[in-house]
Amino acid sequence: MLTGSADQIADFLRRGMRSTVRTRITGFRNLAESIAVHFHAAADFRVQGHDIAQSQTLSAALYWFSRIPGSLDRVYALLGITDAMIP
Repeated sequence: MLTGSADQIADFLRRGMRSTVRTRITGFRNLAESIAVHFHAAADFRVQGHDIAQSQTLSAALYWFSRIPGSLDRVYALLGITDAMIP
């Protein structure tokens, strides 16, 4: 469910649907944060996603996100990207 939500949110961002992302991000964040303690790299990927979103364009950040091999790692990277874009 979490990885599917991440893929949907990333697709919404690619299509410029930020208002849709704003309406769905709270549930996504709550779920991801509730299980982050079980994934040792969650915080690192979240910070990397935030930093990339701050220093590059959205399309570059989403390209970086799409190249991450682990699906849960992608979840937390996207969480960082959305933290930078949608506080």
